[in-house]
Amino acid sequence: MSDKIWNGMILRNHSLEQSLLKLQHVRRVCLPKLKNAVEDRVAELLVFEADLTKNLHLLEHVAIEALDVRALIANDKHAVLIEESVGQDWDFTFSVSLIPKGNDVLLLHHIWNDPEYEDALIEVGFEDYHYQNQTDRPDRVPEDEWEHRRNDWYQYYYGALDEAQAEPFFNYTIIHWHDIHCCPSSFDKEKIRATVPSDFVRRRRVAQFLMELEAAISCKGRFNAWHEIEKRMSEVILCQNEDIILATMLRGIP
Repeated sequence: MSDKIWNGMILRNHSLEQSLLKLQHVRRVCLPKLKNAVEDRVAELLVFEADLTKNLHLLEHVAIEALDVRALIANDKHAVLIEESVGQDWDFTFSVSLIPKGNDVLLLHHIWNDPEYEDALIEVGFEDYHYQNQTDRPDRVPEDEWEHRRNDWYQYYYGALDEAQAEPFFNYTIIHWHDIHCCPSSFDKEKIRATVPSDFVRRRRVAQFLMELEAAISCKGRFNAWHEIEKRMSEVILCQNEDIILATMLRGIP
């Protein structure tokens, strides 16, 4: 069986109750990270509009609707919670599963878009405790500790999946969809207008959009191959005119 506990961590010498106090602090640290990440995403989408006109010339003469951040967030929320699909641009939710293990607590973090949430867990004392049996042991992890990790996850995680286990997981949501919905009401608009994403991010977004558009036109359905996007990125033309980029961003943020 292939086991991939890539998101595993441990808090040593703490009870479940003590770990919850740690998570309350993590939430306070992560709320500003969330706001900053949403503002960066808004800037990314506004610059994308300027870049797209360089790659899809018909749009140069078509009025593009103003960016409706709340509607985009609502669409992503519906896709994740109702359609049960994977998170997309706005899924900055952050939840954890806590598993008591003697004097320690095991943790699995669940993050789709990570604006340094994991760093906040490390800051309060959680340590990496991942385990994968289909890859070689990392050099920095001693062999005996790797074996301990394997045994712990098999006993406390996979074993707890059996309904006969007395100790269930404790799930705790640190960043909710409600928190994401609240971000547009307190945007730092000047910060958004001053933010230009990296060329890599800009090329990736345009390449993905164009390939999804081509798939829709040809009725081939949605594609998911990252290597296809990567190949297309070299063909993307970026808008180099700072005045056009600024004008686009000013138009998108009232």
